[in-house]
Amino acid sequence: EAVQGILTPDGQTELPNGQTLEEFVASLPLPDFDLPVQLACGENNAFTNADYTDYYVALPTSNIETALWLESDRMKWLNINDHSLDVQRKVVIEEFNQRYLNQPYGDLWLIMRPMAYKVHPYRWSTIGMTPEHIAGATLDEVTQFYERYYSPDNAILSIVADCNPDEMFDKVNKWFGDIAPQPTNATLNVLFIISSDVIVSSLPSSHQILIIIPR
Repeated sequence: EAVQGILTPDGQTELPNGQTLEEFVASLPLPDFDLPVQLACGENNAFTNADYTDYYVALPTSNIETALWLESDRMKWLNINDHSLDVQRKVVIEEFNQRYLNQPYGDLWLIMRPMAYKVHPYRWSTIGMTPEHIAGATLDEVTQFYERYYSPDNAILSIVADCNPDEMFDKVNKWFGDIAPQPTNATLNVLFIISSDVIVSSLPSSHQILIIIPR
């Protein structure tokens, strides 16, 4: 899904990564995401970077509808509440401490990002700026982020399997066809810059992808 750091509102860089982990808590109809995957002889995981969030489920082709059911379910019915958010805050803070603060030079990219990107959203770390910053994520912010970006018009569904394409399109439409798009999703503009200076001082829009071509 295209839930990435470059679309994150100013000051809310902890939301994409926190939301990735939040997705594994539960949906309203389904209290446990992992169990149906395991019963279908599969596995699942996710990660977030500056450009996208990737959720993947690997299982036998005969059980493909289990994956489609689960993915459509959490796109519609994510169970976001104070308890689950508090759990995810602690998980993300622990990951931040482990990866960035508790190892030599772990904070290198946290320091270099804002030095290399003065305005572009790549200057933000998707996990958050500091443990205090992550702890400050509110239930309202996470809910608004989920409702805005988690929709079929902001997602790419990739299926790699030995299957009949027409049958697979029918199954995808069965599980995702009734999920409405979000009219507020931002449109990305691609801006090409031919320059010997990789530091861009200003942008006309906060929702642009910069492709800098060396002179």
